[in-house]
Amino acid sequence: MAGSKTIIVLAPNFKRQSVKVSPNTTILQILEEVCKKQDLNPEEYDIKHHNHVLDPSTIVRFSGLPNNAQLEMITSKKIRQESAITLGLQLESGSRPMGDFLPSGW
Repeated sequence: MAGSKTIIVLAPNFKRQSVKVSPNTTILQILEEVCKKQDLNPEEYDIKHHNHVLDPSTIVRFSGLPNNAQLEMITSKKIRQESAITLGLQLESGSRPMGDFLPSGW
């Protein structure tokens, strides 16, 4: 796979976990994969790089992480929760229907 990287994550139990990522992988996907392998809850943790907590929605391509980056899992100050989002569509007729949805369909 062209453009793939390996990221190394230090879990809270002091075990290192290697994760292969593509440029479109999100930080949250890395966190979820490590938590799945370490049997942890991903909602309770964040990932930091050089004492900077990374935004979970950022993709690897725009995060500035080098290949073989060393990341660390830390306990989250605030537990992530799913919440409803408001989605609006602008139609050609000029109308704009809106609705609230949970992002669980991904």
